[in-house]
Amino acid sequence: MKRVAIGSAIAVVLALLIARPAVAQHPAAAYLQLAVLDVDTTRLDAFKAAAAEHIAAAGQAEPDLLAMYAVSEKDSPGRVRVLEIYANEAAYRAHLASSHYQTFASKVRPMLTDRRLLALQPVFISTKSALPPSPQVRVAELEIAPEHLAAYTAAVSEEIADSVRLEPGVIAIHAAALANQPGTLIFLEIYADETAYQSHIASPHFKKYVATTAPFITGRRLMVTEPLLLYKKPH
Repeated sequence: MKRVAIGSAIAVVLALLIARPAVAQHPAAAYLQLAVLDVDTTRLDAFKAAAAEHIAAAGQAEPDLLAMYAVSEKDSPGRVRVLEIYANEAAYRAHLASSHYQTFASKVRPMLTDRRLLALQPVFISTKSALPPSPQVRVAELEIAPEHLAAYTAAVSEEIADSVRLEPGVIAIHAAALANQPGTLIFLEIYADETAYQSHIASPHFKKYVATTAPFITGRRLMVTEPLLLYKKPH
């Protein structure tokens, strides 16, 4: 019964994602929040079910919720990252006050062993309107030397715009900086499949980005993830 409930809830979320294919950018004033959750792995199915129900309700009730992506690390399934994108901070505050969020929070609180909330500042966020059936999602954390931050931001913004516009298999690339540490950047990247990712890293614009920015990057961590629930407001 649990697996059926999870599947039904996920189907509801996926139904919200059907839209015409196009490239869109969230407004620069968008409000981003990243939750890093450590979930008791013995309760991961229950967490997924609660999250599916919550995201479906939020997508229906909150017009200013632009996207919500929940993924777990493949090498550490209990480590879940949830990237939330709202039209503005007021929309995020309204989300926290909503009954569906309060219900979700009370359900999952006993399932968590740790929880960190990180406010983010958008750097460049670009996405197509629709998601593929089985997307591959990668997360990256980069450290940029402060004196090169402006040059890095310009280079990565150009690369993201070209990738989403030119490559059919690049579905979305979201780049944001920690609000209190602008040199720490978080990326959430969605690809149609592994082939699309390999094509992306072989593309001329990606190679140009790598060559340009290599001297700017002082640290990096790259993660392959398992998508749990991906919601994007239809256009």
